[in-house]
Amino acid sequence: RGGGMMAAYTGYTKQEDTIIKQMNAKGFTAEEITKVLISRTKTQIADRGYYLGLKWSKVPKINMAEFKRLMKEK
Repeated sequence: RGGGMMAAYTGYTKQEDTIIKQMNAKGFTAEEITKVLISRTKTQIADRGYYLGLKWSKVPKINMAEFKRLMKEK
């Protein structure tokens, strides 16, 4: 295994893992979770979430009005 990714997985407490899991289940982003786990970066939290088997996908935001406007131009 490469050494780079493993660094993000060391030193997590059970409490941090629980917070990540619970907030992810409610739809919070990794960036939003950094407001609670203030010693962790967005990337660390996202990586930890993936390690824990979590998905970070939300319904994508689509500006349908802009899409339709642009499609009319061509």
